[in-house]
Amino acid sequence: MAWRWDTVDTHLPWSTETGSSLLAAETVFDLLAEENPERWADWDGKQRSLTRPSIRALVGTPLMVDEVLYLSTALYRAAAIDAHTGETLWVHDPKAYESGSPPPLPWRHRGLAYWESGDAARVFWGTGDGFLIGLDARTGLPAEGFGNEGRVDLMDGLPRATRGELDVLNLLPISSQSPPMVVGDTVVIGSSINDRALTKEAPPGWVRAYDARTG
Repeated sequence: MAWRWDTVDTHLPWSTETGSSLLAAETVFDLLAEENPERWADWDGKQRSLTRPSIRALVGTPLMVDEVLYLSTALYRAAAIDAHTGETLWVHDPKAYESGSPPPLPWRHRGLAYWESGDAARVFWGTGDGFLIGLDARTGLPAEGFGNEGRVDLMDGLPRATRGELDVLNLLPISSQSPPMVVGDTVVIGSSINDRALTKEAPPGWVRAYDARTG
């Protein structure tokens, strides 16, 4: 996918997956154009170097805040990209892939969430091995005071979910593949599970909320 960003009269922030907390999914279509391809800046995070058949192209919706794009990859990595130049500002790799294959559709990720309060700005996303990640949006470093060094274990307190164990299909107990939602100072995040007859003892697919400052 290629993106073009021109100087226009209308400022276009895109701080949630759908563009607003109303889930409207609308944009200024004149900003996304097929002409002038020489002006496009494209970034693929070296996805094409991955050889596993189940790993596909980027499917997440990038966010744009203060002319910086924030996006996630199929391997649950996140990056910040300068919207004007395409320069990569930072990349964070939680190495979720080292734990095993996530359920129910491995190697898919839909995006991140953005939160700011005063001088603080953070991005949040879930991983394939069941963590909620919180980073400083400007530096890409773990958000100070959030969880355990910038991550919260989504398996904590979840029935029938044991970190380090795989299910009968050789998949992890839970994953989190959709973007969280920020409501005030709260991060709301869901989970993905293997909801099949064969895995009827899988953990529940709970939706939970965490403090955006402390986790």
